[in-house]
Amino acid sequence: MQVEVSTMIKRSVGDVFAVLGDPEASPRWSSGMQTVTKTSDGPIGVGSTYTSTAKLLGRQLGGASEVTAFDADRRFAVKGTVPFPVAMTWVLEPVDGSTRVVQTIEAEPGGLFKLAQPLLATMVKRQAQSDLETLRDLMEADAL
Repeated sequence: MQVEVSTMIKRSVGDVFAVLGDPEASPRWSSGMQTVTKTSDGPIGVGSTYTSTAKLLGRQLGGASEVTAFDADRRFAVKGTVPFPVAMTWVLEPVDGSTRVVQTIEAEPGGLFKLAQPLLATMVKRQAQSDLETLRDLMEADAL
């Protein structure tokens, strides 16, 4: 399953990357994320690890994730395994003083999630788009 969403944010690429590149900030703009805690030492970068709790389809889930790409002001990616293998990538592009953000989510649902994959893809895409719009609104209001 793969979904892609995007938005334009009227802030610099550096400002947007500072928020997207800090997973601990994601509960402030991502409705499904409840908590994110860094579990590795050192600055955020490829290999940094986190534990998180999230809500998906009305269920609270916990799991671990790892940063797989950290290209300052260009690309940030994480992968996790709960409730199924999932990889999320954000690509940032400067456009006339604003930033275009494209998020790609790739997942391999199993079990009951696999049976509901078409519905799950629609729900994930809708939620991801809503979350990017929340990020945009908060950043343009200087709330992040």
